[in-house]
Amino acid sequence: MKNISTLILLSIIAITTQSCIVSTNAKTEYLKNIDYKDKNSRIITVNVPLLLTKPFIKSALRKDGESKEVIALVKKIKKVKVITVENPKLGTVNSLKSKLNNYDFEEWMTIKHNGENVNINVQQKDDIINKLLLIVNSNEELVMIDVKAKIKADELSQLINKVETEQK
Repeated sequence: MKNISTLILLSIIAITTQSCIVSTNAKTEYLKNIDYKDKNSRIITVNVPLLLTKPFIKSALRKDGESKEVIALVKKIKKVKVITVENPKLGTVNSLKSKLNNYDFEEWMTIKHNGENVNINVQQKDDIINKLLLIVNSNEELVMIDVKAKIKADELSQLINKVETEQK
């Protein structure tokens, strides 16, 4: 009986630690049928294991003196995938933006900072944001952060406004 419980415990640990998957393929439906790769392109996809990282993120935010609103939003995140494309083809972001319309994404805002464009796209139903897709585009790199969560649009909007006023 003790061997069975040890085996079950080890299986659970193995499953949770394997949730961090690093791949050299674009494992996302948004980049399917988009010609984003050049001969010098390199792509890396990382599924972030939230079960293991959420406690560290929350404690780091508390140490940095972040507000309770930020920490509350972190608690609502269910899944994070980071995709980087080094040396993407010209026009990749425009193709990606038009494809996001097929997935009911709405572009909330575009921020230009130090020669980089940051696009915030959301997929929502009523007042609840189900997916948040951040696209950071520079000349040499394209980074997509795909966040699955259940966040009220007002909460995210208030947080964005708070960050903007703090930076002024």
